Amino acid sequence: MNKYRLLKMNSRGGRYYAEEIETGLRKSLKTADPEEAEKLLHALNESHRNPHLNQRMAQTYLAGSDPLALTRSWQHVMTAIIASKVDGSDSHYRWTTASKDAAYGLIPLLGTDSEFRIRPIDIVEL
Repeated sequence: MNKYRLLKMNSRGGRYYAEEIETGLRKSLKTADPEEAEKLLHALNESHRNPHLNQRMAQTYLAGSDPLALTRSWQHVMTAIIASKVDGSDSHYRWTTASKDAAYGLIPLLGTDSEFRIRPIDIVEL
């Protein structure tokens, strides 16, 4: 069973919306192209039916456009942040110090859910 149905809003420049069947809430698909709208609607409904398959498909698409994306860790993010800071500044020093934690190299950037990311924070706050 579908969670969303397609709705065209002529008053919004012919844009398509996904309307949640149960609640009537509308989410813009940000397109006026009917074929693109159908594909986006199908993806929304499919993600509701099988969220794990949706995540695997997203990883497959991402790997096709950026092969290294699935191998990056949070250490890559930390390195990029440090590079954006002015050398010698307090901010640069703080980020450099924080990045020395070995855990950033162990946690994959993709494939972790929000609970996995929050759990270490909960442990620290105890």
